[in-house]
Amino acid sequence: MLRAKLPYKLVLHCMMLEGLPPTVRAAFCYLMQTLYIDGEPLKPCNLINYTRVRLFNIPSLFLSHLHQQYTVMVRSKEEAPVDSRGR
Repeated sequence: MLRAKLPYKLVLHCMMLEGLPPTVRAAFCYLMQTLYIDGEPLKPCNLINYTRVRLFNIPSLFLSHLHQQYTVMVRSKEEAPVDSRGR
């Protein structure tokens, strides 16, 4: 019923009029959303799934990498030759 009195182009034009106060333009935005965007008939659509499944545990992988670096560093210091001054 309101769609006949407020056509799509009229609501869109009123939304874009910069001379109207912001509250009036916001009301036309709400009308656009109610009448034409969220209005009937709603048809089902397939949504794309943008989620990713982690195949491994990142924190444990990172910690094991840090542990390997630490052990290599410690072993290299233990195996380093000591000069005559004790360094």
